[in-house]
Amino acid sequence: MVGRADGTIPPLTGDWFPRGSKALLNQSRAIIVLAPQKSHLQYIDIDTSHFSGNEAPSSSVLALRAEEIPSDEVKLNPNDSRWEEILPVVELGPDSRHVFELGAKAKEGIWSAVMVRMIPDGGMVSISPLVPQFQ
Repeated sequence: MVGRADGTIPPLTGDWFPRGSKALLNQSRAIIVLAPQKSHLQYIDIDTSHFSGNEAPSSSVLALRAEEIPSDEVKLNPNDSRWEEILPVVELGPDSRHVFELGAKAKEGIWSAVMVRMIPDGGMVSISPLVPQFQ
């Protein structure tokens, strides 16, 4: 499943959440601090490979602007009102990579962290916020 209207898969770069990690299982959200810490986002890749029947049925993505991220010593609070939605709730299918092109807000903003919400809960193999490649 691909988020682009023309049905093509964009070139993928970056992977801040390693594939095959089980850290997201049985959680309702995951917060990922981006590297580099000030990133524009173009796409997000939500992978439910190998989850068939126990995948997260839907998801949404929020982001925190670079100037609002606390120091390394402070935990990011998922209930902080400064999180901004960059991908509204989307449906996910089993055993698939789901690549969504993000809107203007994500592409123009400078973000330091993303929060992926699994609605209501389920398995994801990886989450990859994808940043533009500059020549």
